[in-house]
Amino acid sequence: MESKAIDIEKLKGRDESEFRVFYHSYFPYFISFANSFLDSEEDARDIVQEIFLAFWKSRANFDDLISVKAFFTAPFATDA
Repeated sequence: MESKAIDIEKLKGRDESEFRVFYHSYFPYFISFANSFLDSEEDARDIVQEIFLAFWKSRANFDDLISVKAFFTAPFATDA
């Protein structure tokens, strides 16, 4: 995954341009990750879109990119 440096403080704020950078940098990765658990890429896209929306609404609660990535991948965690 090739990604640009993300400024978490800007991302936590109301900086929509930083959010766009984050979205375009990580959307393909999150889709690929979700798709590895689902049978449908369309379903993966829908779920990741919903997670992005939930993230945008709660973005002020994140302190680092690791916790952001965990937020996006947690819905797919299993108790295998």
